[in-house]
Amino acid sequence: MVLKFIDREPELASLGRAWAAKGAQFYIVYGRRRIGKTELLLHFAQNRPHFYFLARDAALELERERFRDKLSVRFDIRIGAGDWEDIFSELAAKMPGRVAVIIDEFSNWIARDRGIVSVFQGIWDNVLKDKDIFLVLLGSYVGLMETEVLGYKSPLYGRRTGQLVVEPMDISVLSDFFPGSSNEELVMTFGCLDTIPFYLGRFDSRSGFWDNVSSTFLDKANPLFSDAEILLGYELREPDTYLNILRSIQEGSTKLNEIAGHARVDITNIVKYLNRLEKLGIIRKTRPVNSPKEGRAIYELGDNYFRFWLRFVYPYREEIGDAPGQHLQFIKSRYPEYLGPVFEDFCRKALRVIKSGEFHQLGRWWFRGDEIDIAGLNEKDGTMFLGECKWSDQVNPAEVLEPLRTKAREIRWRNKDRKERFAVFARSFRRRISEPDVELFDLEDLCGALYPALKRNRARSRFLD
Repeated sequence: MVLKFIDREPELASLGRAWAAKGAQFYIVYGRRRIGKTELLLHFAQNRPHFYFLARDAALELERERFRDKLSVRFDIRIGAGDWEDIFSELAAKMPGRVAVIIDEFSNWIARDRGIVSVFQGIWDNVLKDKDIFLVLLGSYVGLMETEVLGYKSPLYGRRTGQLVVEPMDISVLSDFFPGSSNEELVMTFGCLDTIPFYLGRFDSRSGFWDNVSSTFLDKANPLFSDAEILLGYELREPDTYLNILRSIQEGSTKLNEIAGHARVDITNIVKYLNRLEKLGIIRKTRPVNSPKEGRAIYELGDNYFRFWLRFVYPYREEIGDAPGQHLQFIKSRYPEYLGPVFEDFCRKALRVIKSGEFHQLGRWWFRGDEIDIAGLNEKDGTMFLGECKWSDQVNPAEVLEPLRTKAREIRWRNKDRKERFAVFARSFRRRISEPDVELFDLEDLCGALYPALKRNRARSRFLD
């Protein structure tokens, strides 16, 4: 299991600039469970004077007493009984220079009593806004944080000096978590863990991919076996309904009416449920490039941990309990097919780095049964970049390019003056061809270009900061 802190440099840089700024700072940090919020803030604070407090789902009177007692011990100061404003007033008067006060899972308090938001409005307005303090509120209830803390009607609206939405990490972290893995294993790992720090940390970097799958997803005591269900229950009021929606998408439903029918949800309510899942990053709403029409949008799973869990774990919980070894063989036999769309997503993410800044739009294209895995448009120079992805060995690029060129004629974009470029992505090629408008990327090319490029970009960002 990986114990060292990896990446998050843009987020750390943002927090560092806020810490270096003069005067009071008030940051809101939020994101779904397992995304690494706590580790991020603790890493930021480790060499700075700070007080970290994990809010519990308990009576706020008891929480206030616990907060006061721990604060007194942390800074070796005496804080008397009183309300929240009294506690922060004494801290402000006695704190040893600039201090970061980090309250984790603040959303637990909001769920208990929404009035706590007004209390912290008073703390900021009456006590802290003119002090040399860095107040950070973290939350995992994404909906609550967005409405009750960041929303226009929130008592705290307009008071924050900064905010961070902590999202999945960049695919570059895969090589940092698993430095000894092959390129193929990195893609396979991405296919079941995505880039969620907690999930990546469950795999042992000293073990092979299939050994890790066996000891995590196929072990009922391991978090990966059930964390998807726990997360839905934690974030959502109707977890069973959301689970049915996710299963319908995983099984091939992509449009509103298809998802609603398959999941047995009233069509008038389905958008509300989908929007909630989209905010959590579990699904994504996608349109073809160069198509602003809402009617062509589809929904798809946007989180590979959920994708894998819905495909190989949730429907087979009894089989896993009875014969985990046999089920592992079942997963092995179907994983290459499963990795097809995963590899497409991996290629698109890699391309954003390899050809950074070249495209004004980058995604997929589909129309009347025709699909193209990768489509990039450059409005400035009129370049249209189209690519197909094959999770296969010994691919013949000529056989892929011919239908790709045919489908390109169906795309209505700058038809008179555009420049067309094509690409084929594959695990390996039978032979390479050389054509002026064609690029080929096998897995070695892709990963070899991806990881060094990202490291150079990081170094450049640090220099500019």
